[in-house]
Amino acid sequence: RHLAHDVKSGNLDAIDKASLIMMNYVPANSVLIPIPSHEGKATYTLKLAQFIAKRTKSRVLDILYSDPREMLYKQKRKGVDVSRINLGFNVIQNEKIEKLLKTTRNIILIDNVVDSGATYEQAKAAIRDVYGVEAWMLSLGAVIDPKNKGYDVIRSTYPNRRNLYEDNGEGA
Repeated sequence: RHLAHDVKSGNLDAIDKASLIMMNYVPANSVLIPIPSHEGKATYTLKLAQFIAKRTKSRVLDILYSDPREMLYKQKRKGVDVSRINLGFNVIQNEKIEKLLKTTRNIILIDNVVDSGATYEQAKAAIRDVYGVEAWMLSLGAVIDPKNKGYDVIRSTYPNRRNLYEDNGEGA
């Protein structure tokens, strides 16, 4: 929990530590897409994706953005059901990105923590709608939201590492 908070604050030592943990779930030559923060652009998640990419020979595509908004954490504390908030993700479009995404087996959204899964689902849908490809989520931590029992955060966001590598023909 403390590491995830330190990542969110932009602490480079924490981001480095988090990338060492998360890199174990990222096959080489993946495409990493950082999730935008409440500011509307990827900040600490961009740095986290860059650290992971350097260690896994992957690429970072900073293609998701949205309008700035109040932090979901603050909205949740006010009693707002954050799973119902439209985050308004947009995706940068161009042919070069499309070609890369269509030829990449592992497209991975990067965040520090998954709570309700709403951010992940909306980011995944935005990328699928624009490029017709599926992305999975990798985060440092996950919180199961008791209000959203139909969403099994761990199973939905973390593919089994062994299966992920076997699917690529790389072995375990």
